[in-house]
Amino acid sequence: MQFDIRTLLVSEVVVCLMLTAVMALMARHHQFSRGLRYLAVGFLATAGGVSIFMMRSLFPYRLDVLLSNSLYCVSILSTYVGISLLLAHGRPRLRWPLLLAVLSDVLLAAHLDAHHVAYRIMVITVADVVLRSFLLVTLLRHLRRGAPVKLLAGFLGFFMAGDVARVIGTYFFGAPADVFAYNAIQTAYIASSLLANCAFGVFGLALAAEEMARFLEKKAHRDPLTGVLNRLGLELRLEQELKRCRDERVPLCLAVLDIDDFKEFNSRGGHAMGDDVLRQIATCVRLSVRSTDASGRMGGDEFVVVFPDTPHGEAETICRRVLHAVETQPERAGAERNPTVSIGLTQAEESDSTETMLARADRALYAAKHSGKNRVAVDLPPQ
Repeated sequence: MQFDIRTLLVSEVVVCLMLTAVMALMARHHQFSRGLRYLAVGFLATAGGVSIFMMRSLFPYRLDVLLSNSLYCVSILSTYVGISLLLAHGRPRLRWPLLLAVLSDVLLAAHLDAHHVAYRIMVITVADVVLRSFLLVTLLRHLRRGAPVKLLAGFLGFFMAGDVARVIGTYFFGAPADVFAYNAIQTAYIASSLLANCAFGVFGLALAAEEMARFLEKKAHRDPLTGVLNRLGLELRLEQELKRCRDERVPLCLAVLDIDDFKEFNSRGGHAMGDDVLRQIATCVRLSVRSTDASGRMGGDEFVVVFPDTPHGEAETICRRVLHAVETQPERAGAERNPTVSIGLTQAEESDSTETMLARADRALYAAKHSGKNRVAVDLPPQ
């Protein structure tokens, strides 16, 4: 059975336009997902490149080659950026990929006469392989992310292998006189390109779904006012660290912080001043603890810090650093004094649960409040 090349090309355009529409609509409804926007641009560029190739007779002599190649390069680079963002890998640097894309256009522009068809096919295909290799390396670095990444890396490797086969076949057997006439090598290449675009669409959507799940989970675990962990996020983190404390026999400490006389700020400056004080305290705590610690707001004016792998002596030192940072903030306009906090600190024992640790830290906080405020009190479990 022989596949008609024009039919395959039209199918690829239709598939890419459909995926462009899907990605663009999802990106519109999920504004946080920049990766979807880049994927939409990539599929649109592919559709444009293939369309120009099919309508080559409408363009000046060989200009279609340069336009198609440029759009293919835009497609590959947009897909590279989009997948990288969906993997939370960050936006990649494009200096070398862009230089390679420009170089491929320069090499094509230097050989646009009718006798260099095979040369142009090899330049376009080699550029395709080299540019896609940047994405393949990124995918291989994230294989632990699960089946979608592994399958996408497999499809990409399969497509790149088809590219290599196309270069070798064109080198030994030459290029067809009529690009739309049946040719096993070119037909296999176009068919694999169609499959690869389908794979990028399906697994790109799977990665977008994972990104949305991460976003929603993060939103569910964050306090909207201060940006730090909320009660749910803190309790989950504390449960994880308690399990690790029991399994690995490492120390774990917990501190509960409460703003001293917080009602004064609310009554003096209204809720706006109170909210500003909460944000200030959250920032002070976050900047004063270590990157391995977890800080958050339990509710009201109460904050919590989880200290993994930390004995109570070291945790107490960090708590005193928090006291100093809060007390020495720059004075606020309209405020008679800087806020201060009282801190209750405890260390976990093997039989502890989230509730027992929080209850013991609350007892220590109560002691700190009744001992003059703006201080740290420690309540350790009985030996």
